[in-house]
Amino acid sequence: MGNILVHLCPATTLKISARAKSYRRVNRRQSDTSHLCTVEAISEEHIPHSLSPTVPAVPDSPNTSAPELSYQRVPVQESKVITKYVNFPFLTNDEIARWIVSTRFMFILRGPPGSGKSYIAECIRLRFPSTVVCSADEFWYLESNGAEYQFDISRIAEAHQWCQGKAYDAAESGVSPLVIDNTNVRAWETRYYTDLAKRFEYAVIMVIPQTPWRFDTDALAMRNVHFVGLHAIEAKVRNFEHVFPLYYGWLWPGKSSSCGKRRNGSSAASDLTKANSWPLEETQELLNWAWNSLITIVGLPDVRVHLASALGLSDTAPITDVLRHWHSATLPAFGVGLKASRAASVPHITAKYARFGRAAGAQQYALSGAVTESLLGRLFTVQVTGLFFSLRTVGVRIRLPADDLVLRHLWASDDQAVLSTDRTEFADLPDIMMNSEHVEQTNRPLGCRAHVTLALASDVSAVETGLDLLRIVDSELARRPGEHVAIVPGGSVRRVTVKKPSVSPSSRGQTPQFTTAPLGHEYMYVYDLDEPQHHRVLFAGAY
Repeated sequence: MGNILVHLCPATTLKISARAKSYRRVNRRQSDTSHLCTVEAISEEHIPHSLSPTVPAVPDSPNTSAPELSYQRVPVQESKVITKYVNFPFLTNDEIARWIVSTRFMFILRGPPGSGKSYIAECIRLRFPSTVVCSADEFWYLESNGAEYQFDISRIAEAHQWCQGKAYDAAESGVSPLVIDNTNVRAWETRYYTDLAKRFEYAVIMVIPQTPWRFDTDALAMRNVHFVGLHAIEAKVRNFEHVFPLYYGWLWPGKSSSCGKRRNGSSAASDLTKANSWPLEETQELLNWAWNSLITIVGLPDVRVHLASALGLSDTAPITDVLRHWHSATLPAFGVGLKASRAASVPHITAKYARFGRAAGAQQYALSGAVTESLLGRLFTVQVTGLFFSLRTVGVRIRLPADDLVLRHLWASDDQAVLSTDRTEFADLPDIMMNSEHVEQTNRPLGCRAHVTLALASDVSAVETGLDLLRIVDSELARRPGEHVAIVPGGSVRRVTVKKPSVSPSSRGQTPQFTTAPLGHEYMYVYDLDEPQHHRVLFAGAY
């Protein structure tokens, strides 16, 4: 994916490339945490010029009286300490702390030796007593029972296999948070852990230390605790790569952690208030509401007849037969009795499709300051304004926060995408008749494509949900909001006539279609809520 050091620390890049001097190893080494861990004033020679005289400090030991949610507050003390460089939201914000304890989070620490990774891991462990830290460095202490670091370069592969095995066992049991404390310089070095996170439904937060010396090779050689030489550190800094996800977006809470299961499985579970069980119920509430709404709408006589006809079913076909046309695209599963889509994932709003760095604009987006800061545990409030579905997709319509951070920096989905239309039905008509229809609006409002994919028809890609929503938006902008169908609890239903999308030549079998729709068009159904629902979601990357 390319070296990102030139973006993070250009001065170091020039220094490495121009270096001609040799490095003399000093006798006494400072560990990467020796200055970070202190809660007392340190000497001026060790304080960077940018350091503030008053910063928060992490206690030396966890509070013995752990609170109900098993995370601890980090007190603020008046001292010149370098803990300002661990002022991450996941360590300072109580709301995201509840997410971390109740659901599954994996922190993948990245950076050269001496940059401060192990101190971040220790801060996480102090904040969350349920933490499991996995580090290949631990392997070198095994034979001495922790007394001595016995490094053997011939056993590096064995050390990493041991670390991976420990991480697998922890992930399989649902431990949260799970911390991977290795250098993880190359993108491929993180792949085992991101695959593990995907398999066991963990949210991933990649953390690079914010210490000013994190890419200063001379300082790193002095600070690292395991005597890694200058040339080895230079190689790691030079080869440091950005790790791109499949997409960036806002995610609903994922699977319950082992701690969350214990809390919700207790004898007092029935007495838990919404505040105590949050955020675990947030995702299920969204899916239950959407499923019940879909059943209600499909159950309307006029809607069921149209859908049954399009799907080749009889007018008297039960609702369940109609609903089984779609496959669940979420984890946990959307609905009851639906097959699972191959693209199933935690409900989310895609902000930017990155395709692991290969999508257009992915690298520029990933290096944005707003993006990198928001990826460290920032929560947002979004509004659910309704439900929509076609013969291809079922989705939830979302209204994003109307602020610059979201709409101008984080939201990067293509609201102005050009929609394809199926012209096969017009093959025998003159060109002038084919082009006579009004061209659809392309100047769409920012954020209008925001949605959550809930279900997909067989062999339909999740990207089609956003395109279906844009078809609805185009009709609304063209003052064709659709035909009123019914008033249902909480809102109203309308049927929108949109242009039929083009059919892929690789599509298998006959594509379902509405027989009563105008030539070249199809129906979509929209459920508009009278009052929007508010949901708290996490900005993260899906690796």
